[in-house]
Amino acid sequence: DEEATLKLTKDANQIIFSIKEAELVTRLIAGEYPEYQKIIPQGKITQIIINTDELQRAVKTTSLFAKDSANIIKFNIKQQTLKITANAPEVGSNEIDLEIQKEGDDLQIAFNCRFLQEFLATVNEEEIILESLGSLKPGVFKSDKRKDFLYLIMPVRVQ
Repeated sequence: DEEATLKLTKDANQIIFSIKEAELVTRLIAGEYPEYQKIIPQGKITQIIINTDELQRAVKTTSLFAKDSANIIKFNIKQQTLKITANAPEVGSNEIDLEIQKEGDDLQIAFNCRFLQEFLATVNEEEIILESLGSLKPGVFKSDKRKDFLYLIMPVRVQ
């Protein structure tokens, strides 16, 4: 409930917020915002539609095995099945098969499970779409209901 003072500076492109014992100074950064659109793949070779809750449970389970192997989980997309696997040398391996709707080519791609879990925690859709141009190209996660929603995850190179 304290009053704050706001000052704008003309020359330094700064704004100053002041409260009794604190002062916050910020400035406008000179330059152009990065062209993020360039990293979003245009087109797709593989597209799958999958139930969000099933994917979230599978990623959570598989991530327990991925902890000892740099958090890497593998997606093997073949026909109408997504096989999610992780391997922990000392513990063993885990494999979960999920039904999907697939268009395009089969695909093997690996992701850091922490990025997948962060993404899945934010999604409120019944189904999500995964599109990719190949195993070393970004995975683009979308909603078929919300055209303004897009989540991009870079894959992990595995042998």
